[in-house]
Amino acid sequence: MDFHKFWLETALRASKQSAFPSYKMAAILVKGKAVLSIGLNRFTPAGVIDIRYDDKRVHAELDAILGKDIGLLAGSVLYVAGTTKSGAVLKYTAPCRRCRGLLQDMQLKAVYYFKEYDQIGCWHIGEEFVPLSSNPRRPGDY
Repeated sequence: MDFHKFWLETALRASKQSAFPSYKMAAILVKGKAVLSIGLNRFTPAGVIDIRYDDKRVHAELDAILGKDIGLLAGSVLYVAGTTKSGAVLKYTAPCRRCRGLLQDMQLKAVYYFKEYDQIGCWHIGEEFVPLSSNPRRPGDY
């Protein structure tokens, strides 16, 4: 099995644990063959953390890196996948603009995501991010 596909499918299974009501996302942070962290999109009470994108929502990518040492994160790879509330696989799971900026600051190596149901996209940190020509947006993207 393809290593990247394995981690994306693992993120897909993990996303079902999200308590987010409309869509469920998971981000798995991997370095070598070790899982460093698993993040889920979720709500958090106001004031618990200062790094929020809107109201009380925390993206899975942010949840995966919160509280981690930048030295540990450097060179790691993030895998992002998700489902709708009915369990259908989200077609496009690339990180939003704000998450991409944060991930770049944390010196990750790459982010793998679904760009179609059966196609894997990869953004190598430090290179320009090129969205699909139709510019699909996942729920909550900006």
